[in-house]
Amino acid sequence: MARKVDPKQYEFRPLSECPGFVLAKPIKQKEYDPEEIEKLEREERLLITRKRDGWKLFVEKVKGKFHIYTDGINEITDKLPHIVEELKKLPIPNRTRLVGEGILELQQGIYVKDIRTVAAQIFQRGTQAALDLQFEVGRIKFCLFDIIFWGGKYTLPIEYHARFYAGCIASLKLIYQTKRLAKNHGPINRKSERRRHEEEFRFVDDVEWINLTLEEAKKLVIEKKWEGLVLYDRNFRSDFRLDGEAPQRISGCYKWKPIQEDDFIVRSWNPADDEPNRLKDVNLSQIDPATKEEFSCGKFGNFSKAMREQLRNASYPFVIQLEFESRYPSGKLQSASFMDLRPDKKPEFCVASETFAKAKPVDSSKEI
Repeated sequence: MARKVDPKQYEFRPLSECPGFVLAKPIKQKEYDPEEIEKLEREERLLITRKRDGWKLFVEKVKGKFHIYTDGINEITDKLPHIVEELKKLPIPNRTRLVGEGILELQQGIYVKDIRTVAAQIFQRGTQAALDLQFEVGRIKFCLFDIIFWGGKYTLPIEYHARFYAGCIASLKLIYQTKRLAKNHGPINRKSERRRHEEEFRFVDDVEWINLTLEEAKKLVIEKKWEGLVLYDRNFRSDFRLDGEAPQRISGCYKWKPIQEDDFIVRSWNPADDEPNRLKDVNLSQIDPATKEEFSCGKFGNFSKAMREQLRNASYPFVIQLEFESRYPSGKLQSASFMDLRPDKKPEFCVASETFAKAKPVDSSKEI
């Protein structure tokens, strides 16, 4: 049954008047056939971008003023004044709505990573607390990945490659720089001019485009420990809804993450709140490769009914094998799923691949 569409849905209205605005999302990795992507690459229609681990942000210009919203249409403009100041320099017309990722980059060892959990704290705190936290850890950046309205015109039905390049941040920066240089009647020092341009735009940019084959891009993600990729059909056309329901998953935009797997120690299980004899989830841990100390990797409970019963009566500790998309700074898993029990492996061999800065130690003496 086709969903009902507001006749005025595709006319520009400020997000403050559209509390149920929900943008379509990429198709999940397990819900598309990899051959679809291979076909796009063969036909030279595949566009590859870096997937950032941030929060979706909407930037809107209405009556000469910029407004920034998170998903759910919560305005956070006053928490990101540095982004607003950079946007003001760009030739963005009124009645424009952009969408991108709000990211916080922090150095972790030799890698610069997107730290979504700290970004969340900034968005969820009060204004002064959010500004103070950014002063302490670094400022949020805005990375554009699509254009929804431009000067009042609805752009999502336009082919993705055309609508993006027409209004991307890089193009807008070039226009800004060209106009400014036109006022400079003296000689131009290209090196100092480039440095000035970079300093003027430190917090507003486009999503990172990857000009490699898909296989090369996947290897790059693993090498640099990125979250993943977003893959587009160059002809991708998107959509949105105003009823606040779950986002549509529209063919032509796909996400890919490197699926990791590892072994974890399970020393105990936790009962369900309403049924003390039913297993709700188990406690995971691993051994830090540097300190050799055991640390918590969170909880996991995505089991079948039969497996729950088996684990409730199992002999602890034991080793479990899980696959997952990524890990938080605490060592906890993101989007994990069960693979197998590993009776052939000993808990002392469950050594993590890296040290996690915010990991919490566990007392391995407390076993069932």
